Amino acid sequence: MHHLDIKWYEYKQCPYKAKQMVNLKTHINARHLDEANITWYECQKCPYKARDKRNLKRHVSSRHFDKQSYEFEKCPFKASTSVKWHECLKCPYKATRLSHLKRHEIARHLDERDVKWYECKKCPFKAKLGHYLKRHGIRLHLDEEVRWYECEECPYKAKKKWNLKMHMNSRHFSEKLNK
Repeated sequence: MHHLDIKWYEYKQCPYKAKQMVNLKTHINARHLDEANITWYECQKCPYKARDKRNLKRHVSSRHFDKQSYEFEKCPFKASTSVKWHECLKCPYKATRLSHLKRHEIARHLDERDVKWYECKKCPFKAKLGHYLKRHGIRLHLDEEVRWYECEECPYKAKKKWNLKMHMNSRHFSEKLNK
């Protein structure tokens, strides 16, 4: 599908566009709502908060894997339970990585006059962060052959190795333990 054939969902207060309405709603919640109107999704096991339900789900699966339901008798690995939180000074956002906090501060709190926009050369898309533009280009404008990473357990395919790894951990990890 060529990018001009896509139905774009737009928000009139900024140049952001999305192919799916859920992504536009996430963008509006993350970037345009007053702090009092934001829907926060809170982790039940730690102080982590997310504006996006998918981020909370990713956090819970990566940080709070239920070790009690699996016995790792042969593996000596012990996970660290101490987490250093980096807190935003302007809102309740917290992150376990400083890079995530910096990304949040640029995307959410940087004055519009100070934004260095990254503009797509193939369509009107603009982004505040360079990796958002790169991700946009991969999703919509990748002309050359894409290298797909394929799951050995099911038909799932991903353009990024990390996405395949996350898929394997979330979908097939328990299956491997039971074999």
